[in-house]
Amino acid sequence: MQITSPAQQTLPEESLAARAMQEIRRMIFAGELPGGTVVQDRKLAEQLGLSRTPVREALGRLAGEGYLRRDKRILTVQSVSFEDVMEILATRRLIEAETARLAAGRMTARRLADLRAAIEGMVDPREVSHDRHWTVDDLVHLSIAEASGNRM
Repeated sequence: MQITSPAQQTLPEESLAARAMQEIRRMIFAGELPGGTVVQDRKLAEQLGLSRTPVREALGRLAGEGYLRRDKRILTVQSVSFEDVMEILATRRLIEAETARLAAGRMTARRLADLRAAIEGMVDPREVSHDRHWTVDDLVHLSIAEASGNRM
């Protein structure tokens, strides 16, 4: 029997599924669920402190997005090959160039100054932690994406 906290009991099933999806996706990205790992809804539900229903919903969505592969009743984390990465990078190179072109005239002076300061703050590699690197990377890429005006 799964026991849920009062806070969890008040959340709609959709919110619980979204929370489960976000956490499972994070686990995949962090390597806590590496490619080839068999995923079991019961274990994940217990680990996340949720009932199996929102976890099953999240797993179905993640399978639909290609993060998980279903073989009959068994779900596994999708592995990413070297070839997959090369194809993704080739596609990304094309998309990012167009996105940067769209964003060029739309980004505010304030945002440009923030980006410049963040990048210049990483000139000395001894001062750049792994977290800082990825925070600045996210800032740059998300700023360009946002300024492009393309919701996708």
